[in-house]
Amino acid sequence: MPKSSLDSATRKILAALTGQAEISFRGVVADIEQHVIPTMASIARSLAVVGGRLFDGTFTKDIADVQVAALLDAAASVIVRFANRVLKEIQDIINAVIGAVRDVINTAVGVALL
Repeated sequence: MPKSSLDSATRKILAALTGQAEISFRGVVADIEQHVIPTMASIARSLAVVGGRLFDGTFTKDIADVQVAALLDAAASVIVRFANRVLKEIQDIINAVIGAVRDVINTAVGVALL
């Protein structure tokens, strides 16, 4: 493959990678700002309330334990959902790169191999 063709192929693949990464991770940042941070802050406030109610006697230790367990489950759910979102975005980036590589190979050989 001539150097100019190699440079062009490299640019196409890099453009696919950077373009999809920009799109994907812009959404991830928005998700952090709009969902993850507010939800985790709410869970933290709720944990503080449970601690206060345990301290002032409104909650028994058993009730506080149940409340804390539920809040920790909620926090874990937010973390898992966010991790799944990030993994989906990474998959989209990989698929964009694979698509670009496929196009470069098919163009180079002049036949749709992939």
